[in-house]
Amino acid sequence: NKELLKEPIGIFAEGFMQYTNKKQREFLLQKIKVILIKNNGSFFFEDSLTFHPEFSNIVISKDLTRKMSQISGNNNLLKYVSQEELAKEFKDIGFKIKRIAPDNLTSQSYNEKEAKLIIKNFKHWELKL
Repeated sequence: NKELLKEPIGIFAEGFMQYTNKKQREFLLQKIKVILIKNNGSFFFEDSLTFHPEFSNIVISKDLTRKMSQISGNNNLLKYVSQEELAKEFKDIGFKIKRIAPDNLTSQSYNEKEAKLIIKNFKHWELKL
């Protein structure tokens, strides 16, 4: 609908980016960049454990990541990338980055201290041109 394209658009990737490697992210973001150049707007996705190497030694995080990798058959989940590395990838492609704290994240974890640390550090990503 041409009426929809008169306003900035939002592209969302929920539960997807964590399964990508650097080459795949670059391919995807180059495609998204073309759309955003033409239509203006933002690309949004949520954080994942794979974007936080500092959590790789937390037992429950390591177990979850390993199980998700086995179920999906995708070893990208086992390759952690730091926030700084990820931000550099996006900036190198030409994006401006905004990190947005999610509302109302809670946990029913065996270890409340670790859960609070993870929740405190998880933020959504917004990429714009």
